[in-house]
Amino acid sequence: MCGIAGFIDREHVLKDPEAVLRRMSDAVSSRGPDDHGLIMDPRTGMGLCHRRLSILDLSEAASQPISSRDQRYTLVYNGEIYNYRELGSMLESGGLSLRSTGDTEVLVESIARWGLEHALDRIRGMFALAVLDRQENTLTLVRDRLGIKPLCWGRAGSVIAFGSTTSVLRQVPGFDPAISNPAVACYLELDCVPAPLTIYRNAWKLLPGHLIRFDLDTGELRESTFHDTMVQFTDASRRRSSEDPQEHIERLDAVLPEVVRDQVVSDVPIGVLLSGGIDSSMVTAAMQSISNAPVHSFTIGFGDQAYDEADQAREIARRIGTRHHELELDASEAIDAILKLPRAWDEPFGDASAIPTWMVCRLAKEHVGVVLSGDGGDELFSGYNRHLWAPVLLGMMQWIPSSLTRMISWSLTQTPEHALDRAGRLIQGLLPSTSRHRRVGAHLHKLASLMHARDMRQLHHRLVSGWLDPGTVLVEHVPRGFDGSTLPGSDLDQPLQLAVLDLIGYLPNDILVKLDRASMSVGLEARVPLLDERMVALSAETPTSMKIRHGRGKWILRRWLQSRIGADLVDAPKQGFAAPIGDWLRGDLREWASELIEPRRLHQEGLLRPEPITALWKAHQSGRINADRRLWNVLQLQAWMQENT
Repeated sequence: MCGIAGFIDREHVLKDPEAVLRRMSDAVSSRGPDDHGLIMDPRTGMGLCHRRLSILDLSEAASQPISSRDQRYTLVYNGEIYNYRELGSMLESGGLSLRSTGDTEVLVESIARWGLEHALDRIRGMFALAVLDRQENTLTLVRDRLGIKPLCWGRAGSVIAFGSTTSVLRQVPGFDPAISNPAVACYLELDCVPAPLTIYRNAWKLLPGHLIRFDLDTGELRESTFHDTMVQFTDASRRRSSEDPQEHIERLDAVLPEVVRDQVVSDVPIGVLLSGGIDSSMVTAAMQSISNAPVHSFTIGFGDQAYDEADQAREIARRIGTRHHELELDASEAIDAILKLPRAWDEPFGDASAIPTWMVCRLAKEHVGVVLSGDGGDELFSGYNRHLWAPVLLGMMQWIPSSLTRMISWSLTQTPEHALDRAGRLIQGLLPSTSRHRRVGAHLHKLASLMHARDMRQLHHRLVSGWLDPGTVLVEHVPRGFDGSTLPGSDLDQPLQLAVLDLIGYLPNDILVKLDRASMSVGLEARVPLLDERMVALSAETPTSMKIRHGRGKWILRRWLQSRIGADLVDAPKQGFAAPIGDWLRGDLREWASELIEPRRLHQEGLLRPEPITALWKAHQSGRINADRRLWNVLQLQAWMQENT
């Protein structure tokens, strides 16, 4: 993986364009510490630069920017093309002699052979690219189908600038770094800034599966879609699928190892992030099955049983046979990570699992240059609790009188979380392990808020939101931050509707941003085999009955994994890759947090209202509620602004 950046200065207003380009390159240097390159085109005022993290073909033959043999196209790109050898064979059968052994030359020559759109149809991988077409005099930006790799663009007066992160835009003279209030409203709800917004008013992210073409003669731009995930799943749902479980398990058994085999190709050491959950365990098992030596696996622990799954990850590693590396994170190490996160993220990011993700990437970088991750399994195979219970809850609420739901909701919110936790522990002692949940109080308080939803759209919005109404926190009134994604068509059943919403929203805006920024900040490449096009197609063609069974999601994945690690580990409750933020805010992080949200400071900054934040802080400190998500959201916004504005 790498970092890319560039600009289009048609009016030639930049006084020293090469110096600007070098500053843009430096802004993404952590993404590509091994090499750098740039080109300038004085006639069009266009510049491209590239920072390289060397993974495939470590020679200069794979350096970027790179031009096609016929000199029509020049390319900079970030990512990996996993079927590059297959495409390379096709190119060579047509008479081309490749000069390198990696994917970069194959990509630019594929564009030269088949044209950009047809090349995009053929490639499998994760990518964000900028390609100059000298014949058409255009520059086109492209982001991969699921948004695995980031790409944004913005305006600095008459100059168009673009790059892997918004940090490159700030290097261009004339770019206004004014904060976008609608973006802040969305952030407060979702813990991230969703595409196409960025934290800045004059900058935007490319949506997954989109391309933007700039005409270098006229300055016009055209945006279009080359892939639509919602359409893919809707079309697949109209085709009759087999209900034979064995048939689907056999197909998974054929596809997953093939995908992993393609993604372990690397000229540097490679490992796997093993959290102890189903998805990362699957990837680890598949990776070890095709390796002649123990695979390096990595995990983070907290020493807190409510969050720590290091013991389970260790046992899974033992059964699979990996060479396991483990780090237990204490509060002092967490504080060190927390202070560094705003520098690694080019936008505010409020998902607290960024802490262990960054730490495990840093641990992995000490041993390998590439890791595989299990991200994407929950979205593709209905792994979140909301996919199972939201339809059930909505159906129940339609039958329960509204007065009764209001009374139940009020009663739950008035009961402190710690009291609900104690009651939950007593009740869950009578339940099988597969039906037990940690942090019962937090779940029941969430349930109380869900009981006010009137339809599936509102329900999904409440499920994914932190601050339900950011207008209560923002000083300046803005339209509703996140209006809820449009629900997929009625061809999809309700669990699949929710899963697809997460696949096109939560996954690229939160999960993949977290993995990309955490890994790239330490110069580590992270790959996501479960999001390979073949796995996505398999998911789209797998009926919900093969994903949700016996009150649990990811049924087909569990069945596949049982024979590899045992039913006892497959059926163990999954906590998620989180951190004990609530306890830290009452302890080691209390002073740091208090300074960031001090009322006079908030009043002077003029973005957030001190009153609701102070009230929430006091309620959290009293232990009456656990407001870790909403408080962490605000704290990360404050920390980011302190570092970047």
